[in-house]
Amino acid sequence: MGRIARWFEDFRETMEATLLNKWLWIIIGCLCAIVIVPLMVLWVMMIVPPWLAATLTILILISWGIASGYKEYLLYKRKSEQARSRGEEFNAAAYDEYVEKQKRYRVRS
Repeated sequence: MGRIARWFEDFRETMEATLLNKWLWIIIGCLCAIVIVPLMVLWVMMIVPPWLAATLTILILISWGIASGYKEYLLYKRKSEQARSRGEEFNAAAYDEYVEKQKRYRVRS
């Protein structure tokens, strides 16, 4: 009976440490936000008048494009700084070709 009691005590301590970990709750909160926020946006878009829903859709698409462009800019800037720190000249055409090859040969499951 002592072995089972020790196992339950270890299990309780492990669960207590896990549930009191702030990163667990940050991850759970982020996952909930990933699920709930898009649903709330869709719900709001269904409630508002059609002209406002169309405007919101266009704004979402524009902001999506801006975020994507900014991400590409940051990647380009990082590669340029890495090449400069190694004392190399950054070749934009070679980098663009590298990115295209990555996209083309990406394995899809």
